[in-house]
Amino acid sequence: MRPTLMAPMYLLFPLTLLACGDKAGGFDSGATVTEDCTDGVDNDGNGAADCADAACADDPACAEDDDDEGGDSGGTGGNTDYPDVLVNEFMASNATTLQDVTGAWPDWIELYNASDETVDLAGWFITDNLDNQDKSELPSFVLEPGEFLILYADDDQEDGEDHVNFSLDAAGEQIGIYGPDGSMVDEIEYGEQATDVSMGRVPDGSSTWEVLDSASPGSSNE
Repeated sequence: MRPTLMAPMYLLFPLTLLACGDKAGGFDSGATVTEDCTDGVDNDGNGAADCADAACADDPACAEDDDDEGGDSGGTGGNTDYPDVLVNEFMASNATTLQDVTGAWPDWIELYNASDETVDLAGWFITDNLDNQDKSELPSFVLEPGEFLILYADDDQEDGEDHVNFSLDAAGEQIGIYGPDGSMVDEIEYGEQATDVSMGRVPDGSSTWEVLDSASPGSSNE
């Protein structure tokens, strides 16, 4: 199951997160049962949902997910073999919000290192087509915990290492991040987007997506 982001006419429709489920639930600092580890909620308050909850490490449902191809998506990220580097904000129709060094106004994607590890993205992949996971290989971007990275989606990698070889479709599309071995780290699907309006996780790295009142490329959505 893939998270679906819909924002036609500035409205945000419910977001369905990948894997581990989207059942509503409340905060439970002692989440150790299957229901609490597959409800799409950050039950133990560690900033990650479902199988990424620290209290769910030994839960049978999470152990089963780890055995599946692509691993455990948690509530915000993907394979537990890789730190959570997430799509944190994006703009699929950029006219006046963020300009690149060439003076152009390309679509953009903000990545966020939601983990407590330093991550080198060399050999990782990003795509706008979940059926073509190795569409654009990333160079050696090193992200410290809590650090952001802006990638320009203009299908013109000659403009710099921070440009990927696809552009985003304002009518609705997909964005996926994968480790060097092809394991899914994060995947989203989004609906129609308005010009110069971004969508982002609020708070950063969470499973909650909102249409942002003001785009915040390269900085916190909070």
